[in-house]
Amino acid sequence: MQFSVLRLASSRRSRKNRRPAPRAAGARQKPAQQRLAAIESLETRTLLSVSVSQQVAPVTLTTTNTSTSLNLAPDFTDPQLAGTFVQFQTSLGNVEVQLFDQQTPLTVANFLQYVNQNLYNGTIISRSVPGFVVQGGGFTTTGAPITAFAPVQNEPVFSNVLGTIAMAKVAGNPNSATNQFFFNAADNSSNLDNQNGGFTVFGDVVQGLNIVEAINSLPTTSATLDNNAFTDLPLLSASGGTAPSNLVVVNSVQTVAPPQLQITAVTDNPRVVTAQVSGEELTLTAVPGDTGFAHVTITATGPDGSSVSEIVRVHVTGSQTLSVQLGSGHAHAVSFVDSNGNSANVALAGPGSALATFSGTALAVRGGVVRGQGVQLDSLTATGTTSASSVLIDSQASVKNEVPIGDITITGDAAQVRLHHALLVGDLNASGSVRKLLIDSAEDGSMTVGGGAGTSFQGTSLSNETLTSGAVIDDLSVLEWINQDPTQVVTAPSIKSIRSKGNITAGLELSATSHPLGAINVKGVIGGDWTLGGAQPTLHIGGIAPTFSGTFSKAIPSLTLKLNLEGSLSVPSIGRLRVDGIVTNAVLRFTGALKGKSDDIKTLSVKGAISDTAILSTGNIGSVSAKGIAGSDIFAGVASLETGQSIPTVSGDFSGQAAIASVKTATVGKTVGFSASNIAAWTIGDLHLGTTQSKNNGTSFGIAGHTIGNLSLTDTSKRQNFSFSHVTSAATLAKQIAARKLTLNDFEIEVI
Repeated sequence: MQFSVLRLASSRRSRKNRRPAPRAAGARQKPAQQRLAAIESLETRTLLSVSVSQQVAPVTLTTTNTSTSLNLAPDFTDPQLAGTFVQFQTSLGNVEVQLFDQQTPLTVANFLQYVNQNLYNGTIISRSVPGFVVQGGGFTTTGAPITAFAPVQNEPVFSNVLGTIAMAKVAGNPNSATNQFFFNAADNSSNLDNQNGGFTVFGDVVQGLNIVEAINSLPTTSATLDNNAFTDLPLLSASGGTAPSNLVVVNSVQTVAPPQLQITAVTDNPRVVTAQVSGEELTLTAVPGDTGFAHVTITATGPDGSSVSEIVRVHVTGSQTLSVQLGSGHAHAVSFVDSNGNSANVALAGPGSALATFSGTALAVRGGVVRGQGVQLDSLTATGTTSASSVLIDSQASVKNEVPIGDITITGDAAQVRLHHALLVGDLNASGSVRKLLIDSAEDGSMTVGGGAGTSFQGTSLSNETLTSGAVIDDLSVLEWINQDPTQVVTAPSIKSIRSKGNITAGLELSATSHPLGAINVKGVIGGDWTLGGAQPTLHIGGIAPTFSGTFSKAIPSLTLKLNLEGSLSVPSIGRLRVDGIVTNAVLRFTGALKGKSDDIKTLSVKGAISDTAILSTGNIGSVSAKGIAGSDIFAGVASLETGQSIPTVSGDFSGQAAIASVKTATVGKTVGFSASNIAAWTIGDLHLGTTQSKNNGTSFGIAGHTIGNLSLTDTSKRQNFSFSHVTSAATLAKQIAARKLTLNDFEIEVI
């Protein structure tokens, strides 16, 4: 029985010129358009990362209960650890594979019946084609075929990308796979996804891809073993003759336990609590003789190196608690001295009552002051408050040594909640409206206020904190707000004004459908997940951080950045986008429909360079200017391209007849103005790209369009000038290239 997998020539070639490598007799090549349809119907295999499945609840320890253990297994999930895992023990080392039990159940069940009966033990790698596949599973070391069970139905769900394992089969018969498998030693999706019904990928290498690559780099020979002819038979050394014995052997294939998540924990206050991890169990231990708050950062790392962290708040209390009533016939204020010797005052002004709960040892109230050892304010609960009430916590501590405050709960409205030189380490929950929130510092918690009258928020330094407001936020003013998790957001109907002298990496989720965001003046960078509907204002921002992911449902009139632009942005259109720094590792999507001559982005001007960035527009792009463009795509009206395809090569690669008016780079000195980048649109105006290096290590890049107005580019690889004008056909382009005796090397120009 002849099994085959086919190989496609280098992806440098345009789609219309691609040809398959020699293949087994009887295999048939589909027409190009049928191959494309098959590719587009397949799902791309995307590796998922470890994630937080549930939050670890805050922990309270006391001097009488000094430690606790938490099982972290339910708190983290790694989708990569689902399914069966098998290990291939080969002559060159071990390869561990995760099988796709749920997505390709028939193929996995077929494969496991060979594994469970040890039929793969002692088999050979029978075929290795460099940069293509490593194939095995069919033959013993003598060349004799192993037992073959009934063929399995084809299940082409995932693409044949690098590091996947798939089933080999008889040429021309999609449902003929039995025992032979192959590892994809390259991205073969553009070929194998669409031939012979698509080759079924049923697993992915999670460890040992280097072993597959090592086998793929071995010398090969043609030989006959046990009357079976082998081509591309890999050998451990170059010698072997026609009946070699130095074969690559699969000693065994067996199921193994999934790789374990690696979990670590670090406390920010070892004076109060220590943290130790054993496997998936976290032990938190209070340090004897001290009280306070600590935040323990728990990090889980998956086998692919991806990791995620969450923070658990640990509250270490003394052996005693003391509650002090404020208001409603009692004093309206009480003072205390915390374990660091800092004095603070807790007050309720106006209607209502409050209960302040302290912890520590030897606690007592004398002259309106809570005294004792290790005193801390665990919680403050206010009830019956109105819009004339205020909750005030003031401290004389320095900014670097603020008094920590636990949970604050307000049942009712309030004129203001003020924490001065105090650090909110607990959560703040107000069921009613709060006109002013004045919070110097808060970390690793949440703040929630109800609806009704608008509120304003002022803060100095906040980290890993969320804010949820049922009312419009009239003013949000902070010195800095740093959130590590981009999903930790500020949620409100709208915010009329945002001001900050530093960075704001808390996300925004604004629900208003008219004008969710008013004026914004952030001197630093913004980050986090921003989701905004409704009309947008003109935006002036310091910069956009790598953690930024913005989705805007309405156009932005103008966006000016004094610093750099990173992260991702999706918006129907922007009138003008100006970046005084650089644009790097960014994805800019302009989603407005193609409408005549209107532009999805009218002007993009960058003082620095654009690098490793995708600028993708459904409609027209106006002018783009930058110091240089490297490793980037500027596409207008380009549909999804085939894997490995750098620029459009046929009219079907365009989603519409969008235009790019101009792209200009300003080459300075020996700096290359345009390198390893692509520009494509149905109509291209003026391209003044400075200098390039047409030799790009065999990786193609270039320009594609139906018409190209003007292109000027100096190639430093061969001291030649690419200067074309009014290019309206491939024949016209070819004529100009021939007349000037130009050599394009890896630089491509497609006129479609």
